[in-house]
Amino acid sequence: MPILPQRMRDIRILHKDTLDGLAEKLCITKQSVSKYETGKMIPAGDVLKRMMDIYGISADFLQMEIRQDVVLSSLYHRKIGRISEKEIEYRRTLTRYAYEILEICNRFTHISTLQFPDFAENASIEEKAVCLREFWHLGTEPIYNLEA
Repeated sequence: MPILPQRMRDIRILHKDTLDGLAEKLCITKQSVSKYETGKMIPAGDVLKRMMDIYGISADFLQMEIRQDVVLSSLYHRKIGRISEKEIEYRRTLTRYAYEILEICNRFTHISTLQFPDFAENASIEEKAVCLREFWHLGTEPIYNLEA
């Protein structure tokens, strides 16, 4: 299965890296990175390996189909006027991957059976995360075994 250019672009965006930044890390030109991300060029094996090492990803991740049916236009609508296009792109990409993670988790447990607390309508994402951790008795430490 071929490497999907959109995955390459997404992983760079999710790491808040620029074309220049990734090009420097890969020891290639910015134009080459751009051509990989648009599908105009296929990266050599050694370049691909370096990218996977830099971002801690697998070839499987780069080959996995991307969901196109996730509607993202209304997300972050309250703050969208105050943030850059780059930040909007980051948030949309992050949200698309959050849906993907939920879909994978749903293979092991039915997400709809999970209990969620009532969140304050104007709560920030950080406040909601704290509320959810308290509700599920998760504490404040990193979660090393998400399945458990």
